[in-house]
Amino acid sequence: MDRSLWTQKRSCFAWFFFILYFCVQILFFSGVGTCTAQTLPPLHEAESMIGEGPEVLAAVAAMGRDEQMMELERQRMGAKYFFSATFGYSDEPLFETSEESASYRKLGIGAGLVFPIFGTWNKQKINALESQIRSIESEYRPRILKLHNLAALRKAYVTLWSECEKIAIAERFLKTEENTSKILIEREKKGLVLPADRIEFLTAYDMARRDIAVSNMRKTQALQIIRLATGQLWEMPQKMEIPTLPAFNGLEADIEKHPEISMRKETLKKYEDLMREKRSVDREGSFTVGATAAKDFPGEIGSGVYASVTINEPLGTAFSKEDKIKKAAEHDLKRAKREELFMRIKVQGEAEEAASLASYAVANIRAQESRLAALTEAVRERIMRHASLSGDTFEQLQKSRYQYYRGVMDLLDSEMIFMQTGADLLGYAYPDGPLSEPSERIRPIADNPLRSRMLDPDWLASKINVPGGNTRILELEKPVPKDYPAAGSSASTGVPHTATAVEPTKVVSTVSQPKEAKEGSIKTDVLMPKSVYVWDASSFLVPETRISSLEELKAKGFDHFLISFTAEQVKKFDDYYNRMELEDLLSTSKSMGIRVDLLLGEPTWLYPEERKDLIRIIERMKKFKFSGIHLDIEPDSLPGAEGKRKDLLAHLIETVKEVKNTTDLKLSVSVHPRYLDGSLGAILSKGFAGLGLEYLAVMIYTTNQDTAIKRMRDIMLMHPSLNFRLAQSIERVLPPEESYFSSGIDVYKQSMENISSELSNISKFNGVIIQSWEDIGGMFR
Repeated sequence: MDRSLWTQKRSCFAWFFFILYFCVQILFFSGVGTCTAQTLPPLHEAESMIGEGPEVLAAVAAMGRDEQMMELERQRMGAKYFFSATFGYSDEPLFETSEESASYRKLGIGAGLVFPIFGTWNKQKINALESQIRSIESEYRPRILKLHNLAALRKAYVTLWSECEKIAIAERFLKTEENTSKILIEREKKGLVLPADRIEFLTAYDMARRDIAVSNMRKTQALQIIRLATGQLWEMPQKMEIPTLPAFNGLEADIEKHPEISMRKETLKKYEDLMREKRSVDREGSFTVGATAAKDFPGEIGSGVYASVTINEPLGTAFSKEDKIKKAAEHDLKRAKREELFMRIKVQGEAEEAASLASYAVANIRAQESRLAALTEAVRERIMRHASLSGDTFEQLQKSRYQYYRGVMDLLDSEMIFMQTGADLLGYAYPDGPLSEPSERIRPIADNPLRSRMLDPDWLASKINVPGGNTRILELEKPVPKDYPAAGSSASTGVPHTATAVEPTKVVSTVSQPKEAKEGSIKTDVLMPKSVYVWDASSFLVPETRISSLEELKAKGFDHFLISFTAEQVKKFDDYYNRMELEDLLSTSKSMGIRVDLLLGEPTWLYPEERKDLIRIIERMKKFKFSGIHLDIEPDSLPGAEGKRKDLLAHLIETVKEVKNTTDLKLSVSVHPRYLDGSLGAILSKGFAGLGLEYLAVMIYTTNQDTAIKRMRDIMLMHPSLNFRLAQSIERVLPPEESYFSSGIDVYKQSMENISSELSNISKFNGVIIQSWEDIGGMFR
């Protein structure tokens, strides 16, 4: 193509885009009108405005509407009053054959109450429950929107920062266009460069201009997200500091706290209530009580009272064998359960996907930095070659500059993905939003010396001098460790150089940082008890306290607990919601490295006629993934036990055998030391032989450690075929000579260490077990 024609076409294209850009700007400013754009604030200030976005405010308004409608439905429930008044004129014959008539006027008044019964009452309760469901959904809607807007806001700020950085590097690259074009034209005239090669070299600058256009487009999109999230009109920034994010210590949050999950769990309870209420709703009825009064003119006043019952129902439903509305409610409940399960899987999957993407982003940053180090080293070498050698060194330098430019853009893209993934992870780690996040903020991307030198813009412009000196570009000083966690694992991932705290805070990572030991926790030691009885399961089942309870248990040195449930709790595990609570407890405990055994402790189960209840519970609980079963069936708790201990021990042995035949789980038993002495001990040892019990927990409740050690040692010597644990008490209700509760934490720790140290050399000793968790907090205080 003729060079002058090419230049002319490029000039025409430039004028066309200039005119188009000018028209767009005119339309933009004419559309803005009186709205004044403000300077974009730092991210931490913008985060406080996420509740002011129009979408959130609309959701808040809808929440207020549904709250009022719910209250209205409550007010509509129950009795209704009625009042009636009639006035009439009559002209009637005095009697049947009379030709004379009597004329009079009559005023009648009636009032009373109507009480709904049968299906009418059920319909009112159904309407109230349905309004509660709508209110719950609208109550959570602002929280969900705020959480989504917060993540979107942070990602938009990251995009603005990244695109500003890319525009800056592209503009720096474009500044070399004029000089490069002159050199290439001269070399073309000398026959050193072909016209096609010159055009190809200059195409790199068109690509850079395209990059700037793409970055401006992404900046516009990001700014729009920020405007919608905050409800404010902001100016487009031309340069931005790197956004700071809250310090993040890994994906450890319970997804039960996520508003999407919490909302569906609450509505699921209401759907269960609806199913109970939706029955025979077509059999409508009312009970009415009222009073009437009438006055004839002329005449006297008369009055009366009455009560009536009204029932009506379509014949089709009255003679139907199935209650269709109840069947429909059952299907509605199934739908709600499936939706709750779907959202649980979705949120869990999104969290794991974000963690996996974070792992990829970390690895990608490392790969891009390694690549950029090689590209920068190539530019360094070719700058030095071009300064001292002739030939095609300029063309080689120009190629390496463009490759370097592309490498910088790829690195900035990788860093943007990493930071945006951090914004997503924060939403799962802290689903309650900014109020639950750490106050410490960090710069997820830190400028270490290597990164600073590689991103030096002089690499694009220098002709003779090498940026940062003539020293070689070294590879990364901190390679990815061999034990780097796999993508999607629950372990934290990290890049030591990619996060720095805002001064004066310490350096931490958005993706990984080992959690510091909590203050006041017991130092985990091999000599300290690792097992504990838990008789009140409430705090471990409730999502709001589950994680904190498990963390407290770990902090106090335990990695094994035996948990008991009330009869009512066991019954409720048949319901979907309650079953999920227990399954979540077991799965969360397992992920935290905590073993959970089922604790069963009703002494009447010793009797053959009551034992079937124990077996029924074990069968019922088989669907849950406990690690073992522990029987704390104390014969001495039964009335009159002192005179029939041999019989009770025989019942205990039979009970343990029957349980062992019912379950494949590890089985352990609590026993009083008197059942391991003398003739009782011989019966027990023979009865338990060959059952494969994991251990017997011997309840030697004494704060005299020497006594406990001696008695435990004697028992183990008398029963070499059995494994043992020593049960020690910290119960509030026991006297000081039996419980460590009033001894204080230091005495308790010292005694446990001494006992474990003295008994640990006996192979059949499996450690100390503490009775019980409910009192350990009081002992600490």
